[in-house]
Amino acid sequence: MRRVAHRLQGSSASLGASRLSACAQLISEGEGQGVELGSAQIAELRASAVEAMQALRLELESAA
Repeated sequence: MRRVAHRLQGSSASLGASRLSACAQLISEGEGQGVELGSAQIAELRASAVEAMQALRLELESAA
């Protein structure tokens, strides 16, 4: 999970999805320190991912 979170952190930062990147960073760093992933972190990650996807869709639609 740490590797996936780390990749998500970088990818989302490249797209300007700072909230998603920050959530992924917390997960990546937490797992590296032995912190267990809780349902609150998963919920925050999902919410920020939905927010980022909606913003990206709007951006793509306006560019078309």
